[in-house]
Amino acid sequence: LGCMPNERRLVLHPETHSKIRSRLITKDRSAWQIFIICLTAVIYFLYPTLISRIVDLNQCNTYDLGEGEVLEVLASDYSIDCTTSPYHLHKAVSIVFLCIYGIGIPMSIRIVGAFIARFSGTNDEGSVL
Repeated sequence: LGCMPNERRLVLHPETHSKIRSRLITKDRSAWQIFIICLTAVIYFLYPTLISRIVDLNQCNTYDLGEGEVLEVLASDYSIDCTTSPYHLHKAVSIVFLCIYGIGIPMSIRIVGAFIARFSGTNDEGSVL
């Protein structure tokens, strides 16, 4: 019914109206449940991209320049030297975020599902998972 013009919606038979409503994903859900479902879907689709970008911050390429000189640079940005202390700080931060995001997001989806199940008294967590 959402995108249906108002004129057409008004002339629907009540039985057709209820049949369409029964098929909606938002049926019998509160606004916060719909928000959680949408947020979970967005995080689910962004998860692989964000994890791969965080991992890219830790990949360095090593080049032998001859005469014992070795150059170690970040694979995604050759202007960053992997032997400097600012890089090691960024690497430590990226590892922390990899652990927080890499493990935390899948766990948080389960926790939100359990939270919905506990406080709604129904099995609505299946819609979040």
